[in-house]
Amino acid sequence: MRTELVGLTAEQFRQIIERLRSDVPSRGSIEKRNAPRVGMRTKLQIFANGDERYPLSAWLRDLSATGMGLVLSHALPRACEFLVKFPLNGQESLAVYYSVRHCKELGKNLYFIGAKLDRIIE
Repeated sequence: MRTELVGLTAEQFRQIIERLRSDVPSRGSIEKRNAPRVGMRTKLQIFANGDERYPLSAWLRDLSATGMGLVLSHALPRACEFLVKFPLNGQESLAVYYSVRHCKELGKNLYFIGAKLDRIIE
């Protein structure tokens, strides 16, 4: 079964991350985040604990060089690891692992997940 991110390719992901890494806030900046973010509105699938048998549908809300924010219908515990697969050419994909930093309830069956990028598997 080939399950992947809808609407954002591995190449687009890499380009966004590289551009954001070059946009590091200046020392005098009032920005509290460690890395600049870009707002995104695209659907994706994540795999909690890297288990590809059970994909969860989510909406990517923002992306930075060090993490992502997404909206999900399931709560995920702090430190839970999840996998996002960005499609490459053919059957291949770029595997990106994140760990949950916080989970905030937005409403009934709706949660905002803030996650830190752990590693990228080429």
